[in-house]
Amino acid sequence: MVIQRRKSRQSSADDYIRSTNPVLWISGRRDGANFTSDDAYGHLCTVTGALWTPQGRSYDGVDDKITIPHNTLHDFPSAIDFTVMQWAKITTPTTQQILMGKQDAVTGNGFVLAVAVSTSRRLWTRLRRDATNYSVIESSNNLSDATWYHIVVRRLSGIVSYVLNGVYDAGTVMEGTGDGQVSDCSTTEPVRYGLKGDNTQALAGSLGESVIVRRGLSVPECMQ
Repeated sequence: MVIQRRKSRQSSADDYIRSTNPVLWISGRRDGANFTSDDAYGHLCTVTGALWTPQGRSYDGVDDKITIPHNTLHDFPSAIDFTVMQWAKITTPTTQQILMGKQDAVTGNGFVLAVAVSTSRRLWTRLRRDATNYSVIESSNNLSDATWYHIVVRRLSGIVSYVLNGVYDAGTVMEGTGDGQVSDCSTTEPVRYGLKGDNTQALAGSLGESVIVRRGLSVPECMQ
């Protein structure tokens, strides 16, 4: 007799993430001041603060961050669609807070995903190539304090939108000029979680699993 064992929910989720060929995957299960990412590339992740807990890494709203060195795999050229998936929980923010990004602190060029407090704690994504080619896309739905969210921002066929806890959110272009949403927002900056490049807009809350894929996932795929 052959006994078939059902895979655990976590194992099935891991298999699905691997099937998307992520260029960056931080499962959230690794402790330590330095660890390697869970994707096939094994990127070095350096932790400053950001205390590990079984419920995700905790960010103090002051200077906690995780940094991954620059790699062109993490860039989003104009010809490349992408998907960023992030588990996150915010804690009573009073200013805009960075969830993650790959952005030049001086020019603002690059990509950043944040929570914009000035607009009722909505998600805020900025893609910027230069001063005349950029776009800011805001979610239609607000985030509640002390609540975990599965946040997906994706560029699919050149259009940026969100999937929040499995629900599609087209978002609204709040600012934009030039080639806007399809800008080449590549930069030589590292990927940073929880803090902007100039050490401002620090996150107060927690971050869990994070995945970057170099294609735009469909809504059903985002719900796996």
